[in-house]
Amino acid sequence: MTTHEVWKLYSKDVKYLILSKVKNRSITDDLLQETFLKIHTKLQTLNDLSKLKSWALSIARNTVFDYFKSIKKLSEIEIIEFSPSDEHTEKDCLLSHILNLDKKYRTPSSNC
Repeated sequence: MTTHEVWKLYSKDVKYLILSKVKNRSITDDLLQETFLKIHTKLQTLNDLSKLKSWALSIARNTVFDYFKSIKKLSEIEIIEFSPSDEHTEKDCLLSHILNLDKKYRTPSSNC
């Protein structure tokens, strides 16, 4: 069995499975290509051709799972990059108000 034959037999089923999970045609096409690249590289390891379809669909499910894991990692990185330390603190706010005062009012006096 060649990769081309697997493609002709099961590409529609694999694509439908991926599309049902990711709900985006562009991402589906990318993951379909990635799935068939994995199928191509591992096809010789499959001993029982009667399990070919379930094997191909398992590879597709795992590829989708890896995709969602990578998305989760990216979103965690984005959260870390935009941490609260990037936001203005009360000290920053107070400092900006002090700097907007006239020069004579910026430095506290000891005449109280």
